[in-house]
Amino acid sequence: MPDSTGGVLYALDLDGKMIWQDKYGVDWNTNFNGTRSTPTVTGDHLYFISGFGEIYCYDIRKKEKVWTLSFLEDFKVEPLKYGISESPLIDGQWFYCTPGGKENNVVCLNRITGEVIWTSKGMEEETSYPSSILIEHNGNKMLICVTKESIFALNHRNGGLL
Repeated sequence: MPDSTGGVLYALDLDGKMIWQDKYGVDWNTNFNGTRSTPTVTGDHLYFISGFGEIYCYDIRKKEKVWTLSFLEDFKVEPLKYGISESPLIDGQWFYCTPGGKENNVVCLNRITGEVIWTSKGMEEETSYPSSILIEHNGNKMLICVTKESIFALNHRNGGLL
């Protein structure tokens, strides 16, 4: 159900019946209108990133926004030609995403409060469209990220380039 004035988040039960909805704000409407990422749900919270790089955290029991942040405003990056297409990665209390750019290439947030835990310069490139993943290799957990021209690994706890 596209909405010309903004994006709408819909919550459905397992039978497809509408439980609640919220108009969260303007979403990508420049080219290829519509959703760019898949929401991530953990515990009582739902997280997603809009095509304009707005990060949203919802409390699904209270049916309300808990916090929002912006790739453009909070992390000072330029939007992509075709919008942001990243699904949030959650690991325990940590929320990872890749805004791109020189200073805040990859960020880690507290998933409950939205507080910045660390930012990494990563490869200092524009973001790309894949979502990050966590892997374990030789007993070390690594955050694997993709930017415009690079695939790289970061220390998942401090953002240090591996």
